[in-house]
Amino acid sequence: MNRLVQESRDVENSGQVPRPRTFLAGRISVETTRHGLRSGAVRTLAESPTPPLSRREIHVLTGVAEGLSNKQIGHRLGISEKTVRNHMSRIFEKLKANNRTQAVILAMGQGLRIL
Repeated sequence: MNRLVQESRDVENSGQVPRPRTFLAGRISVETTRHGLRSGAVRTLAESPTPPLSRREIHVLTGVAEGLSNKQIGHRLGISEKTVRNHMSRIFEKLKANNRTQAVILAMGQGLRIL
């Protein structure tokens, strides 16, 4: 996971903006596969100091990791774009994340399987 965090920092420092689908889905899925994590499975965060994400928040974060927009996530889940934004705000607060990429990386670092 440290390599993934370093790569994300390298990209951020380079000033280039990666395409979310390529960066998040491609990089994180490679890391999670290498560590034996499976798509769609969810591990509880009972021992984590961070409040656990709800099932719906995990679904929203999965869409983020796949590079979907809030509108696309809402359409997939049958909820409004505003509701997706509300879920993202709670996710940011719970994970103490500043942006979508950081939220995915932090969730993965805490053992949450979102892909």
